[in-house]
Amino acid sequence: MNYLLDHWQGKHSFKQSLVVNTLLPLLVLLALQHLIFEQLTLEREWLRLPLLIIMAAIYVLILLAGIVSVNRKIRISESPAYGAGYSVLACNSTLFIAGCVAVVHLIDIPTQGILTPTTAKPAFPPITLQADDNDPTLHYFSGQINPFTPQRFKDYLDRNTQLGTLVLESTGGHVYAAREIARLILQADINTRVDSYCYSSCTLIFASGTTRTAGTRAELGFHGYQYRTGSSAIYDNIESQQHKDTLIFLKQGISQTFIDHIFSAPHNQLWLPDNDELIRANFIHSVPGAE
Repeated sequence: MNYLLDHWQGKHSFKQSLVVNTLLPLLVLLALQHLIFEQLTLEREWLRLPLLIIMAAIYVLILLAGIVSVNRKIRISESPAYGAGYSVLACNSTLFIAGCVAVVHLIDIPTQGILTPTTAKPAFPPITLQADDNDPTLHYFSGQINPFTPQRFKDYLDRNTQLGTLVLESTGGHVYAAREIARLILQADINTRVDSYCYSSCTLIFASGTTRTAGTRAELGFHGYQYRTGSSAIYDNIESQQHKDTLIFLKQGISQTFIDHIFSAPHNQLWLPDNDELIRANFIHSVPGAE
């Protein structure tokens, strides 16, 4: 407690106040967020908001104490001679940048799965969700995945509580939206199936199925990630996004070698492994009708 009080009062050295007491704790907190937070909330969605509030409070306290202590140290140790103002500017600029980094990483927490209100007017073609005429547990999902898709899918799940198997047909779309749909499927213990094609982020949804099957002529297409100007990806780096989806793949029992191949594939070219390779990697469990 005395150490923290001395830090607040600016009694520590300039380097200790700025680097050891402020920047280092921020880096540790960022590392914990990326190493622990994703795995912790993958199956415990209710923890997401409390942890977000707690982490935001810790970030604020670290930054506030750093700003106060460093500025007090500068005023205590430096005379109002020429050059003192530059120290204040450099110090506060560093803390401002650290604060921006913290905010950006906090923004990434809720955007791991955005449930966009369906009352908003979508600027994207809607997906199609419909039940099979003869089997109330069999439902079809087709179309491009966009930011409005997770909320629409959640509403559909609420109305169709018997949904047991979801048949996918999609060229992909927004990875944040696909990640949220995957979470909903994991929670609801739904099986997934592909009869025709499932490309890009659609494969993340498919992988979340409890039992995963594919038709003899089905295609699952993969590619590495890329930045798109104006997308949510600007808030984080590609490696971090791939790590989030790697956690989902690993939880579903998919081999690490296969996952590595997914993310090493060119971002502008689909990798289309055959069913035998998909079965060996445990990406699909069976191919009904295959000899």
